[in-house]
Amino acid sequence: MAPKPTKTKVSILERIHRVFPVVAVFTAAAIAVAFTFGILAGWIAAVALIALEVYFLIVYRGYRRQEEKKQVQAAAQAGRLTAGVRPVVCNIIVDDYIEMMNVASEAEASRINAALTRAVAEMAERFEAAFRRFDRDKFVLFFDRRRLLELEQSRFPILDEARRISTSDGQYITLSIAVGAGENAKQSNELAQQATDVVLGRGGDQAAVKTEDRITFYGGMSPTTQKRSRVKLRLTSRALRAAIERSSEVFVMGHARPDMDCMGAAMGIVRCAQFSQKCSRIVLDQDRFMIEPFMQRLRAEGLYDILVVDAAEAQRIMRGDALVVLVDTQRPSSASCPRLLDMADQVAVIDHHRRGLEWTENPAVSCLEPYASSTCELVAELVQYYDSEIRLTPFEADALLSGITMDTKNFLMDTGVRTFEAATYLRRQGADMVRVHDLLKDDANAFFQRIETIQNMQMLKKNIAIAWYENKTPRAQLLAAQTADQILTIRGVRASIVLVPVEDAVQVSARSNGEINVQVIMEKLGGGGHLAMAATQLKNMTITEAKELVRQTVLHLVEEGIVQ
Repeated sequence: MAPKPTKTKVSILERIHRVFPVVAVFTAAAIAVAFTFGILAGWIAAVALIALEVYFLIVYRGYRRQEEKKQVQAAAQAGRLTAGVRPVVCNIIVDDYIEMMNVASEAEASRINAALTRAVAEMAERFEAAFRRFDRDKFVLFFDRRRLLELEQSRFPILDEARRISTSDGQYITLSIAVGAGENAKQSNELAQQATDVVLGRGGDQAAVKTEDRITFYGGMSPTTQKRSRVKLRLTSRALRAAIERSSEVFVMGHARPDMDCMGAAMGIVRCAQFSQKCSRIVLDQDRFMIEPFMQRLRAEGLYDILVVDAAEAQRIMRGDALVVLVDTQRPSSASCPRLLDMADQVAVIDHHRRGLEWTENPAVSCLEPYASSTCELVAELVQYYDSEIRLTPFEADALLSGITMDTKNFLMDTGVRTFEAATYLRRQGADMVRVHDLLKDDANAFFQRIETIQNMQMLKKNIAIAWYENKTPRAQLLAAQTADQILTIRGVRASIVLVPVEDAVQVSARSNGEINVQVIMEKLGGGGHLAMAATQLKNMTITEAKELVRQTVLHLVEEGIVQ
């Protein structure tokens, strides 16, 4: 409730204005007398009164304007004060805290904890916040909304301060920050919890600010670190098995225009379902250019008619108690058949991309791990924990290993210890690298298209290369992805962006050597992905319009310091 206004001394102009009608009556009387009797004094008095009244009206009008201006300013100030007292909730979580503390000495753990507490305390002091450390790896801050704009404009400096805290083995500390800004404390807390789920799903080292109508991200400049603990994945494997055994049948699908990471993961889930004696099928759309060698081998193995169904057939035969497993994507709109997600009784999501704004709501099983090199790496680990007796066929092992090989660029990027352990497991199950590379080969026409695209390459700021293909092609996604990978092998290129027209849109693929976060660039254009690999589609644009939009977006992010 706004405070009641205090009584102020009435202005002399206001007093005159109150008796103004009486003055007007005397003026009219003087004019009447002068007009009737022709008395000179009457005319002089009438003219003088009229002049005074006109002067008064001019002065009074200026006075009222000043008073109204003061009232507007006071109301605006009151509005700012009212907005300022709205509470903001800020959750700060230390990424991979337990894993780091498990290998740290007592002295090092004390040093890290003291440095973290000091950094949060300094942030609280700067923004006039109250804070408390309510768990070993969690802080919560409360401050008013007036300070949120300042915090956003400074782009959360505590993210950089935390990275200056390092462990003895060279690892640095990163934070996940989730801010909720609502109309009251309850709503702010709910928004902060929603932002926490999102920012943790994006791999950490960044902040998410969620208000009633938007969510904004800051940071995310560091690659995700691979977790040492496998407890979460073991629990996820158990949950997946329980979901499969509760269902009558299993449908596995990935994103539209699937690649080998998508298909390899699907084959691994099919093996788990078959081990639990459940009927399983892979849902594919008609665009299969990126997996032609895989489809040929699927037919050669006699599995095509057994496993593969299209979207229409899947909707016709699926029962309500079926389980749909979505692999290599988390966005319903990008699935091969989004309608299946609504029809199924249960949905499981397995993906290695950072969580975006679009998300499959309330999945029965969620395995979203941005640290992983590929979805196939995650599925290879899930299969191992599914049951000790489970065995992959050589074809299934080849498919899983091809997905890892593709997403890591032949084990050159985004690899960790667990990546090689997964590959070792698949080799023991019968995977062969010669057959794996056969699954990843393309034809001569695609090779010539890549060469033509690279010839159109230009360099932008920060050694970001942009290239484009002029003609429409049904293989737009494959051409853009492969060309972006190839450009990244050129000396001096830190990131590559490739545009290829397709139907009523332009396919955009971005790759990075890890120094530039291309996910930020693609999210600005309406897409997503993760730090080193991201993509989007620009609808209803020509290749010329799309090039200019991408160029302006990159330059803007560079000027803002978001891309460094």
